[in-house]
Amino acid sequence: MYCAATVSHAYFNNGGFVGRATGDGTLVITNSEFAGRVTGTGYNNAGFVGASIHDGTTVRIEHCRMSGVIETTEMRTEGGILGNRMNGSKVAVIDTLEVGRVVTAGGGQTFVIVGNLNGGSIDLSNVYASSESCTIGAPGYGKGTSSGTVVFLPESFLLGKEGYKNTELDFTEHPYWAVAEGEFPVLKAFYTGSTVDVSTIGKPDTSWYDESASEYVITTAEQLIGFANLSKTNTFAGKTVKLGADIDMNPEWAAGAEAPETVWPIAGTFSGVFDGQGHTLKGIYVKAVSGDNVGFISILEGGTVKNLRMENSYIEGSASTNGTGSIAGTVNGSGTIDTVYSSATVIQAYYNTGGILGRAIGTGTTEVRNVWYAGTLSGSGRNGAGIVGACVNDGTVLTITDGLVTGSVSASIMATTGGILGHRFNGSQATLTDCLVSGRVTSAGGGQTYAAIGSLDGKSATFTHVYATTESTDAGAPGYYNGTPSGTVSFYQEAKLTGVGGYQRTELDFENTWVAVENSVPLLKSFYSGESLDLTDVDRTAPDYEIGTVEELLAFAEEAKTNRFAGALIVLKADLDLSGVENFPMIGPDVSSGWNWFQGSFDGQGHTIRNL
Repeated sequence: MYCAATVSHAYFNNGGFVGRATGDGTLVITNSEFAGRVTGTGYNNAGFVGASIHDGTTVRIEHCRMSGVIETTEMRTEGGILGNRMNGSKVAVIDTLEVGRVVTAGGGQTFVIVGNLNGGSIDLSNVYASSESCTIGAPGYGKGTSSGTVVFLPESFLLGKEGYKNTELDFTEHPYWAVAEGEFPVLKAFYTGSTVDVSTIGKPDTSWYDESASEYVITTAEQLIGFANLSKTNTFAGKTVKLGADIDMNPEWAAGAEAPETVWPIAGTFSGVFDGQGHTLKGIYVKAVSGDNVGFISILEGGTVKNLRMENSYIEGSASTNGTGSIAGTVNGSGTIDTVYSSATVIQAYYNTGGILGRAIGTGTTEVRNVWYAGTLSGSGRNGAGIVGACVNDGTVLTITDGLVTGSVSASIMATTGGILGHRFNGSQATLTDCLVSGRVTSAGGGQTYAAIGSLDGKSATFTHVYATTESTDAGAPGYYNGTPSGTVSFYQEAKLTGVGGYQRTELDFENTWVAVENSVPLLKSFYSGESLDLTDVDRTAPDYEIGTVEELLAFAEEAKTNRFAGALIVLKADLDLSGVENFPMIGPDVSSGWNWFQGSFDGQGHTIRNL
């Protein structure tokens, strides 16, 4: 049955199909769609059944689609499928899709499937809902428990072929569901337009998954989508998922805002280990229309992503997304991202966006180590950065070790932006060790744009061996805003860090982690496969400038009026007597030129300057 009627209500138990199911027996509604409107001031309202009442009452909804609107102007109980399950009545929802809207005034109990279970339970199997259906998301029902879960997906993951790829709705064995271009999955019984032959669509492959196993190897795009779909209801805690090959989700696509054939269905909360084994993911495309936690994986919760490259990919958060990153949108509590390279395009439209990770929240430690962001992060959001957008809560501890940013980070509005970390909030702790920023970091309108951290929020952080090129930001030293960190950010002209210069002027670990490359800043060894420089006979403390005469000292002092000598090492090679020099040109300050500090290191090596 198809119903597009308007049902007006002012009292109890109002449904698009049935107001209430009472007494002993079973009500079955199958292969049906409600596309109308249930509206008014009454209680217990839903698209199919307002309420199931008695101990002997059973309601079974199967192969159904709710595309209508359920609304009240009062604070009431509402559900997309059933309004209220009462007493000992039983409810099952099977092979059903909710893509309508469920809204109520004043904070009522409004859920996409059942408004109120009254402490009871419901059986759910292959039940899906768009993330936009209701302001309250998972679990999809109020005050109770369930056998099975409601899978929430953004609307873009349900439209056209994506609805076939990303759900287990029954498209083949029975004449129920069909695929239509630009539509959510439709019921064949009522759809009169043209449909797509599903045999031409690659279906996600979950045949590799065995609940009793603890380790899995994925080698195809279909298997990877199968992983994403499984992760909507399975955290993979205690399990390891490995890539056994490079995988390209969209081989004929060049990363950009225009959607390719396959849209990545964002893996859910992940608590296992995802080991790329050095393989590369390409063609990951996400363009969120709503919802938080956007990335290859939505949330890492005690999970790990390691040994992975991501290239030719596009990740865009929505205008309301909090937490966007190419690898993960959010780490909740604890999580690890280890040995990861990303050149993905990442678009920030709201809060907390990182080239690698959007945000770290909750109580626990987020470890990000040996990561390289070489992509482009841009947009109109706030708290953007090359590696992590933000660390948020009092109990959040974030460590970033061996982080490299050669990509660009920009905000099109006046916003807080950082090369490594966008914003450190509240009482969270941030520690940056052995990091380098050479990419450009900018913000429109004079935003807080700094090479290391966009804002410390008046608190502290810890910097150890953190470096940036003077060209990376217009702000320059100290490399952070509004705080008092332990340690400093050392700035050098990019030319001073190229080739062996990066070895001589930094304390990065070139024995194990970093490599010196001709005509390049230092790079991470894990991801660089080209020829590196032999540092065996290189003096790591070689000076940038040597001064051995009075004339050389005067020339240096004169140049320092317009050159900060950021990160440079100046060495005095002899005792100097300035008795013949009047009005020595003080090193650094020159108000007329606007340069008012010296940022290098002057090593006298025990020598003496007399008669200054």
